Amino acid sequence: MDGLTTQHNLFQPTFGNRPDLFIGRDGEVEQFMAGLNEPIGSRNRCMFFLGQRGMGKTALLLELSDRAAKAGYVVARVTAHEGMPTSIIEQIQLNGYEYFNDEKRHLTGVNAGVLGFSFGLTFSDVTEKQFGFRAKMSLLCDRLAEKGKGVLILIDEVRTSAAMREVAASYQELVGDRKNIAIGMARLPHAVSELLNDSVLTFLNRAVKVKIGTISPF
Repeated sequence: MDGLTTQHNLFQPTFGNRPDLFIGRDGEVEQFMAGLNEPIGSRNRCMFFLGQRGMGKTALLLELSDRAAKAGYVVARVTAHEGMPTSIIEQIQLNGYEYFNDEKRHLTGVNAGVLGFSFGLTFSDVTEKQFGFRAKMSLLCDRLAEKGKGVLILIDEVRTSAAMREVAASYQELVGDRKNIAIGMARLPHAVSELLNDSVLTFLNRAVKVKIGTISPF
């Protein structure tokens, strides 16, 4: 039977897209959302979701993205890759743009706006060229805080890499600077030891580990 006539199966594995029904993960969702309400720097604001392939880790991150956005967070949801830091910046700028629609600035030949930005969440030319991920994230956190918004980074298929080291080290420093930022990550259980033993990523041992298993038939 070809794919056009096959009956749709809710339990058929897909390419990480959102399922038609999201069930059986209320506990994990509530635990993560409760962590977002805890003080900056709380362990519950840095969470690892560990589960075998097909357990719904990606679907869970999609659900958390929606819930967090409704709770006042601007979300960057990415799959780990070498260009991840740039993708995170772009996602925050894109998803946070709507909160600055009410700002009307008269732009001339020079950059207007607050320090580091030309308008909204668009960086000035100087900031774009001279600053890296850590500095840009700090500016975005401060800018969004003006609107009462926090920042949430969600990373799927986390692995040890230069990009992950940059994101993780920056997250730790931003928390130390009291920025309203949180992070959720998903990874296969058997591969997590390599990540946590990395010399730069050892602080992630403090992250809360949540095991994602099979859903009860009931």
